[in-house]
Amino acid sequence: MISLEAGKTWTILYPEYTTLYNREEIKSFPASYAVARDNASLQTFLNSWLAIQKSSGYVDKLYGYWILGENAKPKKPRWSVIKDVLHWVKEES
Repeated sequence: MISLEAGKTWTILYPEYTTLYNREEIKSFPASYAVARDNASLQTFLNSWLAIQKSSGYVDKLYGYWILGENAKPKKPRWSVIKDVLHWVKEES
């Protein structure tokens, strides 16, 4: 058993494998930031910052945007001399 992120990478390398994830039981994802053993002030700061971000709902907002794709806007085609001026290429739909 490994993290979902590592499992997804494994499935790219070995397509015969798959990942399973139970949303009902797993409510958070592990992440880490290395802090020197004697640096208690940085550890306290990071823990406080994370608590504030969670309580404000910002973590959920980021998860919705980056993981679930909520509020994603489709990209508009870029302007092109060949396509828009010379009309050598038809616009893709």
